[in-house]
Amino acid sequence: MNALESRKFVILATIVFATFAGYAVYLELLPDVRLSAGPIGPEQMYWWEFTHWLSTAVLTLALFVIVMRHAYANKKYGWLAVIVLLWPLLFVYAWRHFKQ
Repeated sequence: MNALESRKFVILATIVFATFAGYAVYLELLPDVRLSAGPIGPEQMYWWEFTHWLSTAVLTLALFVIVMRHAYANKKYGWLAVIVLLWPLLFVYAWRHFKQ
């Protein structure tokens, strides 16, 4: 098992994703001037928002690839199909199958 298939990586990816999702909900509830014209893009974000957004995207994509490879290698084709269709369930699979 490499470092990317460890429980620490799963915890990190889950925390980063959850904090970004919480911040996105907070931005929707907050009357922010930047949101008056619709969703904000990377050019309208503060540097720390962009860094958080980018790290969330990279970690979630990395976890997606790792979980897909793990499910395929262990012949868990049902999980493979479910994760492709409902990608947030990759966190459930990762928490169940990466023990260390």
